[in-house]
Amino acid sequence: MAAHEGLAGGLLAGAGALWAAWLAFQAVQEQLGEERELRRTQQREAKEATVICIAQPVHAAAAALSAIETALRAKPNEWEDADKFVDLGVTFTRATLESFTVREGIQGLDVDDKALYLAIVATLAAFVNVSTNPSPTMLRQQRLENHRDLLMKLHRYLRPFDSELADVFVRDSGTAAHVA
Repeated sequence: MAAHEGLAGGLLAGAGALWAAWLAFQAVQEQLGEERELRRTQQREAKEATVICIAQPVHAAAAALSAIETALRAKPNEWEDADKFVDLGVTFTRATLESFTVREGIQGLDVDDKALYLAIVATLAAFVNVSTNPSPTMLRQQRLENHRDLLMKLHRYLRPFDSELADVFVRDSGTAAHVA
């Protein structure tokens, strides 16, 4: 009988330990779920802030792209005025891109959004760079086409990053017919 009492006590103690372990596991799972949800909320809020940070450079780039499209259609006697508007678009894009909020905008984004954000900023920076340091061997038409091609790449990054910002870029740049 004493042997059975020891076995029964051991089984009850084991069952109690197993129950306590299960409760601890459930508590840890619940805490991990809460932390995941908190991280998702923080990333959502960071994304909203980042869209605000990048909106001005995107608006400036849309205006520059619209000016480039106009400059490409301009007649030779209109080139000087058309090119001034392109230069103005480049200047505005550069000024808005240099804002500290653009540099800090990447904070808190998830990996996919970070990659898209970096692609957007890199494309804008490349546009500003090639516009402010033009190749001396490139003709005006070629230069403008290269600028347009660079800015048109924003369509592929903006849509998955933020569809509303992408829609604004399409509208303001006048490139709806070119977007698939």
